Amino acid sequence: MFLKNECCVVKEEESQDRIVSKVAVVVATHNRPWMLEGALINILSQSFCNLSILIVDNGNLPETETIARTYMRLDPRITYIKNVMRKGAAATRNHGLFSLSREIKHVLFLDDDDRFSEQDSLKSLVESHLADSRRLMTYGIQRDVNTDGSLYQIWPCRKECLTDMIIDDNKVQFPAHTVLWNAVFARCLGGYSFQFENDMEDIAFIVRGFANLRSDPDSIAYVDSPIVNWRRGNIEEDTLHSKVRRNEKSRILVRRRIKRIILHYSGYRS
Repeated sequence: MFLKNECCVVKEEESQDRIVSKVAVVVATHNRPWMLEGALINILSQSFCNLSILIVDNGNLPETETIARTYMRLDPRITYIKNVMRKGAAATRNHGLFSLSREIKHVLFLDDDDRFSEQDSLKSLVESHLADSRRLMTYGIQRDVNTDGSLYQIWPCRKECLTDMIIDDNKVQFPAHTVLWNAVFARCLGGYSFQFENDMEDIAFIVRGFANLRSDPDSIAYVDSPIVNWRRGNIEEDTLHSKVRRNEKSRILVRRRIKRIILHYSGYRS
């Protein structure tokens, strides 16, 4: 569904209070307290300081809450909330999105194993985002790294065409973990969709955003610098998502499903 009227409201609201640029980083975590601590250390080391960090706990390990509350005592910018019951990745991120205070103007979603690539990564993203009052989505380069820290691949991205941007030679190319959203716009979109399984929800959310902004390309910006390192899983830490990716037949099905998402939301036809 297109949200043209809502987008106009977003721009009017933003133009009234553009000076307030507080950014929220929503960190979704599930039973990996050691990963969460690494994520917090990484975020707190960013040179951009006008931010809030919202931890959303989708697990049941008491160690996760212990680490979150320890860092809350050290830094007042950190907040912790917990799902009453396990909800999945999409619902966990949405819990964070719709729990943000209205003073938050922009939001970026990180998982507990994501890391900002460089100390100025968030600063570069925010500065580009705020350079034009029309910006509702800004993204940059995502680095995929192996568990030993070595580089696996880099995802730069061009924004000439929605279909080319998400799919290139049948491979998913969009650096989904680098997107800085206008918070009001993200809420207008309804957040992450529950109708798509893990691996689809990031792409579906982004496609809905781009589909709503097709007539206003200046609302989208690209930063040509590394923003986020995304950690590839190993055999011991496999989830259903990573297992699916190792099966070629399933990978083809995943690509087809992503293409259907694109066509559904964008109106493009192959």
